[in-house]
Amino acid sequence: RLLSGDSGSSLTPEERVAAEEGRPLHRWTHDQIYATAPVIQGEHLKAVVRLAIPRALSSARSRPILVTLAGASLIALGVALIAAVWLSRRLVAPLRQLESSALRASRGQLDEVLEVTGQDELASLSRAFATMLSELRVTLERQRRFVSSASHELRTPLTRIKLRSEALANGGLHDPLVADKFVRELDSEVDGLIRLANNLLDLARLEERAEVG
Repeated sequence: RLLSGDSGSSLTPEERVAAEEGRPLHRWTHDQIYATAPVIQGEHLKAVVRLAIPRALSSARSRPILVTLAGASLIALGVALIAAVWLSRRLVAPLRQLESSALRASRGQLDEVLEVTGQDELASLSRAFATMLSELRVTLERQRRFVSSASHELRTPLTRIKLRSEALANGGLHDPLVADKFVRELDSEVDGLIRLANNLLDLARLEERAEVG
């Protein structure tokens, strides 16, 4: 037997089908909200309970809840925006610092010390870049020392060669004894330059192996 809880009004076909299938149902009209639920004992449908409430009353009761939810949503949105701004600045600042350091390094400014904090991927990238700058500074310093040493070692024999070639050009060639002496000395200086060049190349190779090791 199907019963209703709202002044005995009859159930709609949709409500009857839902009750026979054992499931609750909600429906709306222009002025009422209905909720029906079957009462089942064992496997048999004993009754159907239907409740009705005016839509105006439901709206009045739900309005404070909606206002509260809207306020909470606005607060949550504000917190989310603040967190997003803070997070973006936290992520972008190290990238900008790394970009600035890379641009200065490309212009030859390698003396900057890059400060790195944190343990995330950006910090690891910054540490790798700082290590690269440090190794590049060491390599350039070795190259400067090598060039300075090579220049110093080459200056003396080149000066002697220049003096003897000028002497030959200024008349020394006309004196067989002087010409023979200077030619032999020039030959000796050239041999010395070849040995010096070989020594410098060996030194460069040793330093390169030390850097790789």
